[in-house]
Amino acid sequence: MKRSCLVLPILIGGLLGGCAVPWQLRESLAGAEAVVGQAATRGPEVADPVRRARQLAWEAAVLVQNPPHPAQTWQTAKVKWRQAIQLLEAVPKADDQAAIAAQKLADYRQKYAAIAQRLQAEETAIAAFERGQTYAWQAAVTVRDANPSTADWQRATTKWQQAMQQLEAVPAQTTVFDQAQAKLREYRGNRQVVQQRLAANQTVQQAIAQFAQVAEQLKTGQTKVVLGQTAENLGISYDDYADLVRSLQQAMQALEASPAAQRHAAYPNLQARLADYEFALTIWRAYRDHQQQNRFWLNGDEFYNQLLPLSLIDSDRLFKNYSNIKIYRGSRNIKIPLKFTLWEIWDQSRLEMANLQPK
Repeated sequence: MKRSCLVLPILIGGLLGGCAVPWQLRESLAGAEAVVGQAATRGPEVADPVRRARQLAWEAAVLVQNPPHPAQTWQTAKVKWRQAIQLLEAVPKADDQAAIAAQKLADYRQKYAAIAQRLQAEETAIAAFERGQTYAWQAAVTVRDANPSTADWQRATTKWQQAMQQLEAVPAQTTVFDQAQAKLREYRGNRQVVQQRLAANQTVQQAIAQFAQVAEQLKTGQTKVVLGQTAENLGISYDDYADLVRSLQQAMQALEASPAAQRHAAYPNLQARLADYEFALTIWRAYRDHQQQNRFWLNGDEFYNQLLPLSLIDSDRLFKNYSNIKIYRGSRNIKIPLKFTLWEIWDQSRLEMANLQPK
């Protein structure tokens, strides 16, 4: 018996079995597939733009939960809000959903503006953070030399201040805020150190200038002696010289009160120069004591009176540190001339001070 084939249009798949499909039915199926394909191609936003806009809005809202977020996240959310707005703007006024679209449109535009502000804040924060790091790098480079000048420390202070200002401008609820706060604490400490070094450097420079002034004053006095323009045998009186030494001691005390000043490259040199002047004062004081104790037998020959027995001073230190000291060998002991000994000490100290002067 021959089997017949029953074809129902609503039960296409599976019911056809192995029967041949008439060409009329094949054409109907092809047309139905084309219609379904076109609907799929158009997408839900064409069929229901309000629904698609809501979907984009939901995706945008989910993206920015639990801020802060990097700029890329805010940018992605911003694009989704913009796409949702564009869908709603395209809804015709005569459409059934026009009223809903208008209502959502106002809300979405407000949220879009808020997201744009958050994106701008994040971009501003990153830019400020990067500028702060750049200023910090410049500050560090400015004083990387072994012996920075006062101007270098001043520039470094300014750079650290600029770096801090940039970090202070980083808004809260941005991805770099916590980093900025940590760097801000670090930079404040660095600025404080630089300010201390600046103050110490200024104090050192003042001391250098004071030492140089004393050295020049003593040199001028020596010149006046040679030219016969002063009654002082050494170009300065003992009391005036003692006052000069005390002024230098006070200058060094100011440096000793600052740990940063003691780390300055010029500090050891200044210590050595003060030791020169103090040693010269010790020699002069020994001469005065010797003269006072022997005033009854010393004659009026001033050259003779300026001879000091070597045994009354630290001769080892004298000959170790000053190479051009003259000596006089007497019948009893060896003596040194006060004037030329002190002048040798002062001249050598003045030459050493020249190395500290700005080039």
